[in-house]
Formats: sequence, structure tokens, C-alpha cells
Amino acid sequence: MLGLIASASSPSPPALSPFWSNPPHEQVGHEALHDCVPKPDALERRVHDHIPHDGVVDAVPGGASEGHGLTGRAVLGVGEPEERGGVVESSADACRVSAREADAGEDGVEGVEELIDRGITPFKNESDLSNGYLDTPVDWIPGLKNMRLRDLPSFIRTTDPDDTFLNYIKIEGQKAFEATAIIINTFDELEDEVLSAMATILPPIYTVGPISLLCSQFPVTQSSSIGSSFLKEDESCLEWLDERDRESVVYVNFGSLAVVSNEQLIEFAWGLANSKHNFLWILRPDLVSGEAAVLPEEFLDEIKGRGFLASWCPQERVLSHPSVRGFLTHSGWNSTMESVSAGKPMICWPYFADQPINCRYVCNEWGMGMEIDNEVKREQVEELIAELMDGEKGKEMKKKAVEWKEKTIRATQAGGSSFINFNRVLDEVLLRRR
Repeated sequence: MLGLIASASSPSPPALSPFWSNPPHEQVGHEALHDCVPKPDALERRVHDHIPHDGVVDAVPGGASEGHGLTGRAVLGVGEPEERGGVVESSADACRVSAREADAGEDGVEGVEELIDRGITPFKNESDLSNGYLDTPVDWIPGLKNMRLRDLPSFIRTTDPDDTFLNYIKIEGQKAFEATAIIINTFDELEDEVLSAMATILPPIYTVGPISLLCSQFPVTQSSSIGSSFLKEDESCLEWLDERDRESVVYVNFGSLAVVSNEQLIEFAWGLANSKHNFLWILRPDLVSGEAAVLPEEFLDEIKGRGFLASWCPQERVLSHPSVRGFLTHSGWNSTMESVSAGKPMICWPYFADQPINCRYVCNEWGMGMEIDNEVKREQVEELIAELMDGEKGKEMKKKAVEWKEKTIRATQAGGSSFINFNRVLDEVLLRRR
């Protein structure tokens, strides 16, 4: 999004660099992420490094890949580092722009503070993770409905009142009130109730998503980098897809930050193999916690001719390929938006951060997904793939996904809400300051 703004608003946009360093994939869990994300004061310094002398922020990317940045939920006080998220939040005299390359996701700018005030977080002890406490209803955040504590971002699941991320999210929520504008990678029809609730308490909100579709509406200069993958993409998978039947392939990708245990890897592997369907599976070298991803020889023998394994791929092109029926995903926001844009239903296995609530929206509000249990079992993977590919629910999900795709096209075409909002960002926020 920010590269797009730079391209549209400046003939020679500034050089850009990511906020985030690569996280330690060999570590798993909440604590593992604390050392890989800069603290708030470091973020402020890095943001100011990108502010031109005229006090106008052209563009500052949140990161080079999935997992590097802050989602729109951080604006609301209930979000965390997520895939390909971005943040621009820079004081420059009279102009402060807050841009989140993510979704509106959840409302309630008081989210975290009220959770704390109500004694819900920090958790009293670790047993709250498994004793049913996570099923506590959360019915007081404006714009949200049918939510449980387990659906809120994972970083509230701490017993430490001084937790780095918990307090960082509080800070981000408070800063949203100081922004000139809040720019979010979503579109009005997708999250209308949340956006309406946000609009009553926050500075002007501009929904400009899906970014991947909006980009096609504007010429992009070579110097404006809109692509955000830092891993080498294996395009040979596209040739493999060309040889498969229409809607015969399950695409599997857990993003650039999620990690799995070796046991989980094996369960996913045999669930895919036993489904007897074609699949394209992206296996990062660091996907497995603490070790390389190694699959048993008998699995590789079983999937010959119908399974393609790659370390990375051009995801938007894969999702838009006619051979792909659906997406087994970690429910990161960019992946979710790209799947919505491509009209592909999802099987969701949320890992952390805002992914649980993304999953909740996909499955319960938008009707285009099914969720895999956290403790993944091969039988459930096989069952859900069968439903996705051949079942009645799978057909209903596909129909809904196509409907949402049509809405994304309308939103990003000339005259659509996101197209109009993007031009408003230029005219009302960026260009008017020059």
C-alpha cells in the first residue's frame, strides 16, 4: 500500500527500508517474539528517519514480508505483529498519518485497557489456557459480535502485567487518537459494522483494500516497490498448476512467521496425503520449530504425481490460478485478503496474533471457511479437505467466496469505495500538506 502511495503521489519516492528484522523461527510461542520486534521508542526513531523535511510522510513500509509490521488491530489496541503488515505513524509538526496495512478486524479502541480493567487479562495463571477460560464471551466491544476470549489476539494470553506486547498494543491504541488519518487494508462491505463503530471514536478512517487489487488501478514506477516477499519465489509451481484440472488443487501455506512442531508437520502431511487430492504445499526451511522440515520417504512416495512441495511461491498468482480450489492457511491478514480477492474458500489454522479473529470472521461472518483444531490431527485435515473439495458446505463456501470476490472488484475499480478512499488519502491527507 505504501509503495502505491509513493508511486501515486511522488515522481521520485524516497528509498524505503523495513522496520522489522527476521524473527527467530526456531523459537515458538509468545516469548520467542519479544526480542525480534523493536520497542516503541526504536520504532519512533525509525519512522522519523523516513520523514522528509517538508513534514509529509510519503511512505514507510512496515516490513518486507509476512510477519513484519502491525495490523489495523494495533490501531484499536487489540492487535499484534502480523504478516506483511505495515505501519506509518510519524509526528511531523501538524501532520500525523497512521497507516495499517491490515484489516479493521476488531473495534474497541479501549480493547486491551478494558480487558485489563475487567480483570480478564493478564491471566491469573497458566491453567486459564486450558480450563475453558478462553471460551469467556466478549460482548462489549462495539462492532463485534459472537466473540470469545480465544478469538481475540493471542498476545492477551499472558500472566505478566508488564508483558512487552500487551503494553505495546495499549500504546498503539492510544496513539491512534493522535493520527491525522487511519488507513486500513480492508473494504467497507467486508467489515461494515466494525468500521462504523471505529468511525465514531477515531480520526478519519480510509479503507483502501484489497491493496493487491487496488494496485492494478494505478501505474507503478519501477522505483516503487510494492511486492513484499523477502523469500525467493519458486515459479515452477505455476507450470505444475497449469497441468492440473480446474479446481483440483488445495494450496497450503502458513506464511513467513508461523512455525509448527515436527508432530504437527507430520499430521498435516498425512492429512493431505490421505485426502487423495492434489496439493501445493509451501514448506519454508524454517517452518518446523528448531529443525529443518523433513518429511518421511513413505509420504513422498504416496504423493507422487499429486503433491508439489516448494519453499515459497508467488501467492497472489497461485490463488488466482483456476486449478486452485481452496487455501489451507494460517489466517494471516494479507493471506486472508488475497484469498478473498481471488474468490477462494479457506481452511483456517490460526497460529498467533490476530489470526484467531481473522479465522473467526472467515468462518462465521463471511461464510467462506472452516477451522482446524489447534492440536491438528490428520483425520480432521483429511475430512475438511474432502468437504472443501466435494462437500455441500464446500460448495456453499465457494459460492460465498465468489460473492466476496465480486465485492472486492467493485470496491477497487474506479468509483468503488476503496478507489475513492485512496484518492481521498492523496488529496485530503498527503497532497494537501505540500
